[in-house]
Amino acid sequence: MRSIVFPLAVLVVSALAASPDCVTKDNTVIEFYDQTITKTVYVTEGAIPTTKRKKHSHKPKPKPTYQPPPPDYEVVTVTHKPQEPPSYEPAPEPKPEPKPEAPHFDGDKPSGGSSPQEITDAHNFYRLKFGCDPVQWDDELASFAHRHASQCQFSHSGGPYGENLAMGSGGYTAVQAVNSWSGEFYEYSYNNPGFSMGTGHFTQVIWKGTEKIGCGFVECGGSNIVVCEYSPAGNVQGNYEGNVPGLLSGESMPAP
Repeated sequence: MRSIVFPLAVLVVSALAASPDCVTKDNTVIEFYDQTITKTVYVTEGAIPTTKRKKHSHKPKPKPTYQPPPPDYEVVTVTHKPQEPPSYEPAPEPKPEPKPEAPHFDGDKPSGGSSPQEITDAHNFYRLKFGCDPVQWDDELASFAHRHASQCQFSHSGGPYGENLAMGSGGYTAVQAVNSWSGEFYEYSYNNPGFSMGTGHFTQVIWKGTEKIGCGFVECGGSNIVVCEYSPAGNVQGNYEGNVPGLLSGESMPAP
């Protein structure tokens, strides 16, 4: 290692002057001093100066994180459950309509008195022989029939319904009236369908379009009057072929 000496000179001046010895106007002597200050600095040849620069660490500034403003609506979480496939159930088989109770018989004809059930059964006994639907008892029709029968006049009322009349003595009943009306079957001509005075009671009893009946039974002067009302009314001219069917195969009518 080789050292190099650099002389450093410092001139100390106590006052400003042009020459080493100078006298001022007031005979003040100003002296100059030369002083050399020598400082030896050792430098290694080929070495990198030891002066270190301060390293400035540049840390990256953190990026601002964006936070959206809060929403002005309410977030609702909806959970959808998977729907189960619909279960198939076969349609129930239609139940057959109950058949009307069989009426009471006296031999080959219905028998009984004049109660609503007995009168209804007697009508349906004959209607089923011709394939017609059974009728139902209707209290409104029965009230109308009873009011007319209470007048004790054996004549038609002229009301809005179909109407049958009968009168008898000696314990005559409404079921007996139905039997006599239905016995007119033997006088009806299917070759010449239509109304006649001798068969009009029969055609009204089995008229296919009739659905409801109601009857009145009153005793007047030793005789019993029976009045039956029918709705819808039968014996409509021009509609006999479709409403007065023939006797079903295998069926038979009681003797008149």
